[in-house]
Amino acid sequence: MTTKFPKKLKAAIFDMDGTIIDTRHAWKQITEDSLQQCGIYSVRDEQKKQLNTIAGGGAHCWAAGVINVFNLDIKIDSLVEHVKYYSSIRLKQSTPFIEGFESFHSVLKRNQISSSVATNAFTHYFDILKNKMNLGHYFDNHLYCVDHVDGKAKPDPAVFLLAAEKLGAQPEECVVFEDTISGFKAAKAAGMKCIGIRNPRNLNTEPGLVHEFIDNYDEAEAALHKLFDEAPQMTLMPSAEKERSQ
Repeated sequence: MTTKFPKKLKAAIFDMDGTIIDTRHAWKQITEDSLQQCGIYSVRDEQKKQLNTIAGGGAHCWAAGVINVFNLDIKIDSLVEHVKYYSSIRLKQSTPFIEGFESFHSVLKRNQISSSVATNAFTHYFDILKNKMNLGHYFDNHLYCVDHVDGKAKPDPAVFLLAAEKLGAQPEECVVFEDTISGFKAAKAAGMKCIGIRNPRNLNTEPGLVHEFIDNYDEAEAALHKLFDEAPQMTLMPSAEKERSQ
């Protein structure tokens, strides 16, 4: 039976890493490789926490954060080049889709809901995953990265607004699927509803950034109906939701 989607919903915009593709292990290896290239072979717990706070902000933002955390004597562009090199190697590893994504996207297609990818990834990295995971099969040509908006990385809303424009939808007719704080902020700045993919890095998301949190795409349809069939209502932070259920 085909799900009848809310008429107010015209487009779904997806982040890539951690939202539709599970690249956690690959990125862990890329980070370790890049740090070792800079002479860093061990990372303290406090530094790991700091690294989590800079995830999702784009390559140059990440590189600047890493240089600050480890007090490295290296230029941002040089560290980004290390990341580009190691991503070419590590992304050959397994990078599966997030659970339920393919089935959920099929439901969107059947209901004629347009969709796109809008990511902070730079072109080199984006092209690797785009080709490896055959993203064109799901999104046609609606595949946008930070280089399509002159490097304006999230939390700037530029890449989300570009995606909406190309899909022919107004911001209020769009839903964003995201997993990072910077992405949540970008969705809010764009005037779009946001569904967060819950992970350890976003457990302390400030109230007001995300309308609904889900663990995987098996929960996505219900979240969409709640957002577009009813008056929007912000959920508790993920950590608070877990405490309430205990």
